[in-house]
Amino acid sequence: MGRSEIDDSGVRGRSTLGRREFLGRSVLVGAGVATGALAIPAAAHAAALFPSSRFGFAADGNRTPRFSAATANRMMDLVTGVGASWYRFTFGQDVLYDAGRAAGISNFLACMVFDPSQSPASLAASAVAGLRRYPAVTAIEVGNEPNLIPGFSAPSYMRYLIAVRAAVKSVNPSVSVGSAGLANGGADAGAYLRSMYDHGLAANSDWVGVHPYTYPALPRAAFTGGGLLPSSRAIMVRAGDSGKKLWLTEFGASTGITPDSVSRDVQARTYSDALGYLAQQSWCGTVFAYEPFDQGAGVGPREGFFGVWDQFGNPKPAAAAIRAAIAR
Repeated sequence: MGRSEIDDSGVRGRSTLGRREFLGRSVLVGAGVATGALAIPAAAHAAALFPSSRFGFAADGNRTPRFSAATANRMMDLVTGVGASWYRFTFGQDVLYDAGRAAGISNFLACMVFDPSQSPASLAASAVAGLRRYPAVTAIEVGNEPNLIPGFSAPSYMRYLIAVRAAVKSVNPSVSVGSAGLANGGADAGAYLRSMYDHGLAANSDWVGVHPYTYPALPRAAFTGGGLLPSSRAIMVRAGDSGKKLWLTEFGASTGITPDSVSRDVQARTYSDALGYLAQQSWCGTVFAYEPFDQGAGVGPREGFFGVWDQFGNPKPAAAAIRAAIAR
C-alpha cells in the first residue's frame, strides 16, 4: 500500500503522545527489573498456546488513522491470518468494522473514548446508539486510560461506567461491559483501581481492563513481579472480585526511535513471552495486541511504531511470533 493510504494528519480526540511516554521506565521501577531483563533466554518461553477465541488486535482509541477500504481489508485479512478473532475499535471507525466483519472477525470490542466534559447520560446514550449501528459488538470498554487524564478522579470515572453499563444491559444483556484499561504514568494505577472498587466497580463491570506495557523489558519479569498486571490482579482478589477476568485491552511494544523503543526481534519476543505466560493464567480474559499497522513518524517517534506490520503492511517478526503463539 502507498503511504498516502494512512493519513497521519487525520486525528481526533486528545493527544496520546504522552500515553506510553514513561511506560517502560515506570514498569521497570515498579517491578524492580533492570534493562538486563531483555536477556531472558528463549527456553523461558512457555510452550502453552493462547486461545484464538480470546485474542485480538486493538486500534488506536484516541485517533482515527484514515484507511482506504482496500487497506483496511488487507489489514483485517492479516490479523485474522495470525489467529485474531477480536478487534477493538471506536464507534465511527466504519471502514475497520466493515473490513473486520468481511474477514471473519467474530467479536468486536467498542472502546468508548470520552471527554470528561461529556455527561455520563450522554455517553450512555451513545453506547446504546452504537450497539444499534454495530450489531457485531459483543463487548464495550468504557473509556481509555482515565488515570492519565489530569484531575479526573476514579469516583468521577465510575459515574460513566455505571451509567453506560446500566444502559447497555437494558437493551442487550449479553453485551459485556468492562472498565477502561489503566496505564502506568499519570495517577497511580493501583490507587486508582482501589478507588474504583471503593465506588462500585465489583458490581458494575463484567471484567477489568488494564494496559500492562513493559517495554523495553520483556514482560515475564514484570508479569510475575511487581508490575501493573500482577498488582491489578492482587487488588481484584483483595476486593473479593477474584472470579472476574482481567482483560489486556492494549499490550505491545514500540519499534520506534526513542530510547525505550525496542528492536523488531525484541518486539516479537515480547508477544511470545506474554502470550505463553498468559495462556497459563485462569484469570486472564481477552488480550489485544496494540496495534496492527504502524501509524508512522507523523504520529510520533514512539507512538507511530507499535504495529505488528509496518506502515505499508510488511510483517515485522512479531507477526510470525503471534501466529506461533496462538492456538486455533
